[in-house]
Amino acid sequence: MQTIDEAFDRLKASKFQAGFALKEKDKVYIREKRMDTIHRHVQDFVRERFAPAVILNDGKQTPMHGHPVFLAQHACAYCCRG
Repeated sequence: MQTIDEAFDRLKASKFQAGFALKEKDKVYIREKRMDTIHRHVQDFVRERFAPAVILNDGKQTPMHGHPVFLAQHACAYCCRG
């Protein structure tokens, strides 16, 4: 099992994951909503999209826009659950 630092090093080495960056509108959204709200959004997304035994849209592409968390999922390869 790899450490968190090893996982981050592997992600940085991936051209796909390393190419993601928040756009200005995402940064503004985060500043306006504040991190406690973003953390709640993450918890909601995990509970609704990943935790259920049967996932409504399983196999569908994770959006790359619409919420900063979606971009973060791609940046850390969480979109590639398979």
